[in-house]
Amino acid sequence: MAVLLGWPLLYLFRVRPAWRIAAVAAILLLILWFYALKRAGDPFMLVLLSGPIAYAGAAGMTLPNMAWRWRVVIAFPFLALFAIAVFFPG
Repeated sequence: MAVLLGWPLLYLFRVRPAWRIAAVAAILLLILWFYALKRAGDPFMLVLLSGPIAYAGAAGMTLPNMAWRWRVVIAFPFLALFAIAVFFPG
């Protein structure tokens, strides 16, 4: 639902370019959902909160004048969750 409604809502609220944020957020959502299924004690809350978390991270990562160093800083927690879910399954 968050993936399907993300781009139209961003476009409606005049966030430009909405497609870039929605594409990055879809990847971050997949990472969060994968972690929720593998490791989370209460996956419902993580899945419920993953939309705002992923879209906020995607918006930060796709800022036009953001230095690559800060993009990596924002992406690191998502990559760490993915690595934990893959290498240390629950």
